[in-house]
Amino acid sequence: AEEFYIRLGHVMENGHSFAIGTGEFDDFKQNNDEAEVFQFGWGYSPNSSVDLYASWTEAELDRPGANLDDVTAILVGTRIKFK
Repeated sequence: AEEFYIRLGHVMENGHSFAIGTGEFDDFKQNNDEAEVFQFGWGYSPNSSVDLYASWTEAELDRPGANLDDVTAILVGTRIKFK
């Protein structure tokens, strides 16, 4: 199996952060599989106890002999830290 993934991000002084990532995967689960993924993420920390985040992911898998749909995932959430 071969795998390549790169992600770049930036944290801003106002509590926002952004990241973008892309990857390619060959023969990962089965021989002759070819997969690609693209991701974008955003985060915001208004204070030290609360984090908000959202991400968007597009994934594609090409497998010989299979008719597979692309996958789109949108995630939104929060994390609250109790001290």
